[in-house]
Amino acid sequence: MRDFMSNMRFMMLWILGMLVALFAAGVVSTIILLLGSVTAVAIWGEEVATANPASAFLFIVIFLSTIGLMAGWIFGSIQKMLLRSRTNEPWRGWIFASIIGGIIGIDVTVTLLMLQASQYIIWLVIPPPETLFWVGLQVAIIPIGCLSLAQMVVLWRHVYGAWTWVLANIVAGLAIFSLIVAGAASWAVTPLWSLFLGIVIVGTPGIVTGFAMVWLIQTNWRHRR
Repeated sequence: MRDFMSNMRFMMLWILGMLVALFAAGVVSTIILLLGSVTAVAIWGEEVATANPASAFLFIVIFLSTIGLMAGWIFGSIQKMLLRSRTNEPWRGWIFASIIGGIIGIDVTVTLLMLQASQYIIWLVIPPPETLFWVGLQVAIIPIGCLSLAQMVVLWRHVYGAWTWVLANIVAGLAIFSLIVAGAASWAVTPLWSLFLGIVIVGTPGIVTGFAMVWLIQTNWRHRR
């Protein structure tokens, strides 16, 4: 009974922590994007659209990496705090791994999307539904997959079967994408339904990954208490 209550408390805190992390990462990413836009205009002025490709690429990589760094730091810091309180282990390297995973995830995702959608951006046309579907799927899976893959290296020191952490995060991304598609395809969208769906969507990552972490710590823990 004691373990059950401890796990439930951890789950609730984990879900709340992921909600806070999502909100904070969204706010910080928006601020960085705005600063990036202002900086680009300050550097190139009205000729920003005709900037040197190499300089523009380096500029974009720096700002994307900054977004990934901050997102990884936010998620990693909150998760580490919760993991330390649950296990009394230091979880060294968790934040660093999260930062690396965040940077790689954002850079890889945006690079792939730019390669796939560059022609639509140049022509200023909306991609067809199938292209939008694959773009959304990649956005939902790749960042969270890279983040969890980097974290798995640290998690492996504490639990057996740490690869399931990556699987759980990918499932969380797929669940989010499926809920968004279901909401967009709904014929009867009401404000109440939209609110409910929005709450479920933002809560899904914490629920799925929270259950996975509880299972790993409870049944696959390497350090015998």
